[in-house]
Amino acid sequence: MKTIYMLLLVVVLSGLAGGAALAEEEAADSGPIFRPVEVLACNYRKGQDRADLDRVIEKWNAWMDESKAEPYRAWVYTAHYGSPDYAFDIAWLGAWPDGEVMGRSTDSWIQNGRAHAAAFDRVVDCNLHANFVTTQMRKTDRKPPPTSVLTFSDCKVNEESSMREVMEAIGDWNDYLVEQGSVGNEWIFFPVYGGEADYHFKWVSAHPNHTELGKDYERYANGGGYQKGQEMFAGKVKCSTSRVYNAEMVRDGAPK
Repeated sequence: MKTIYMLLLVVVLSGLAGGAALAEEEAADSGPIFRPVEVLACNYRKGQDRADLDRVIEKWNAWMDESKAEPYRAWVYTAHYGSPDYAFDIAWLGAWPDGEVMGRSTDSWIQNGRAHAAAFDRVVDCNLHANFVTTQMRKTDRKPPPTSVLTFSDCKVNEESSMREVMEAIGDWNDYLVEQGSVGNEWIFFPVYGGEADYHFKWVSAHPNHTELGKDYERYANGGGYQKGQEMFAGKVKCSTSRVYNAEMVRDGAPK
């Protein structure tokens, strides 16, 4: 697998604080502001494929249920529009409701999940395991669908700007998209553990399908979105071309 630069540079906490303050203002009384996420990028081992992985996931899910595991949601995703710098067969995205749950879940996995870890390892070789702290910038009322379309962009804050200014601009941008009828969700992923990064955050979106992503594409290309984005983000941030992935939820371990 080619080296994957998965944005895992620790963001200076003082820079994060500006964005946290803004998120707190906008998401008062909505629960934890920042949530932990893990990402693994993997290739199938020789002779293995998705059917083999699905069998391992099925047994892992049964074990998670039987052991009354901590709340944990997981998705697997594959590239639809990719990049050689992010070349992998399949990726895993897992999310916990907060850091304490993440810690307890990790201890349980290390102590009790060895057989399942070995089963995963027989199917896939994961040369990247990264942790991010995330904040949701736009949220719909829908329950996460069984399949979705994810986009990832790597972003750098301009030296003349600040993380707070960028977060404010992203908030204004999402207000604009909602007014235009967009139904996607959006997050900012800040790198914490693992990997290497040459940017400050990932801008991530999720649409329920390619039809809804295509509607946002049209709004941006021919509906004035490009011009609006240039107006809002000029001089503040620079982001890479988005990569697009088809995602499938493999565990809906939401908090009860």
